[in-house]
Amino acid sequence: MPKYSFFSSLVLTCRRKNPEFEYPDAEKDFDTVFATLRTIRSLAASYNLQSNIQATIVSTSPNENAMLVSQTSTIVPLVKGCKSAKVISDVSRVADGCGSAVLSPTLTVYLLVKVRHKGGEDKSRLNCVCRDLSTWTQRLPSARKSWILRN
Repeated sequence: MPKYSFFSSLVLTCRRKNPEFEYPDAEKDFDTVFATLRTIRSLAASYNLQSNIQATIVSTSPNENAMLVSQTSTIVPLVKGCKSAKVISDVSRVADGCGSAVLSPTLTVYLLVKVRHKGGEDKSRLNCVCRDLSTWTQRLPSARKSWILRN
C-alpha cells in the first residue's frame, strides 16, 4: 500500500465534476460584458467624454438582460468617469441626445452626449463642436489678412 494513499484519494475526490459549480454559458456572458465595456469606452472616447458618462444598455433578450443587470455594479467602476449604467429592455425609454453602437441583434449600447451650455439650452456635443468650428472658420479670413499685413 502506498505511503500517501489518503492524499491521492483526496485529490481524486476533489477532481470529480460537480454539476452545482458548472456554468456552461460563463464564457459567452463574460464576452458579452467585456464587449459592452469596450463599446462604452469607445463611444466615450469618440465623443471626447471623460467624466459624467451615463450609459444605457438595451437588451431585448430576457436572459441577457438579467445577466447584464447583475453586472452593472461591475461595469460602472471599470469605465473611467462613468457615473451610471442602466440596463433596460425597451428602446423607447432611451433618453434623447444619445450616441449608440449595436453589439448584436439583441444588444445596443447608448451613451448620453447632451451637454448644458452657458446659454442654458441643451445641445449635443457634436453641435457644439460644429458651432465652434464654424465660428473659427468665419474668423479665419480676417486673421489671415492681419497676418499677411504684419508680415
